[in-house]
Amino acid sequence: SPSGGFAFKTLADGPARKSDGTYWIEGDKLFLQWADGSTTTEYDFARKGGEITVGGIGCTPVEGFKRAWRFDCEYEGGASISGGALASSTTLVFRKDGTFSRASIARISSTSAGSTVSGGAQGQGAGIYEFDGFSLTLTPTGEAAQTFTVFAFGDKDAAGRPEYIYRDGTMMRRQ
Repeated sequence: SPSGGFAFKTLADGPARKSDGTYWIEGDKLFLQWADGSTTTEYDFARKGGEITVGGIGCTPVEGFKRAWRFDCEYEGGASISGGALASSTTLVFRKDGTFSRASIARISSTSAGSTVSGGAQGQGAGIYEFDGFSLTLTPTGEAAQTFTVFAFGDKDAAGRPEYIYRDGTMMRRQ
């Protein structure tokens, strides 16, 4: 998830990372040459209509957001590792006036040899937001702006709000 989105200019202007590189397609093969010079990776490749298959996994096109898009909606997403031993959840609330609020919670628990250790943390914030293509910039009040890679996924409701928003590795569902 490149910070700031998938725009070619953003990728070209930024420093190369291990996960950056170039690609080419030859027949039914997709090749990835990594920026760090490591061995070229080869995948089986196929096209069917507007979708592709890479290494046997179906890939669906996604779309970005209009610059300065405004809407009222809440999205929630998170992760759980080892059956809930480590869990986190974030809720983002977007408002038509360009403001957002965020609430996050994390929990960790470990049990061994008759003892249990657990803990948690909560956080919240609010500020202004800006969508622009595959980028979402959140500027919490009194803090520096943070830019995330985002895209819309799934069906849209009557107001044009996507069922899911992907935000830097987390798929967040419309509530």
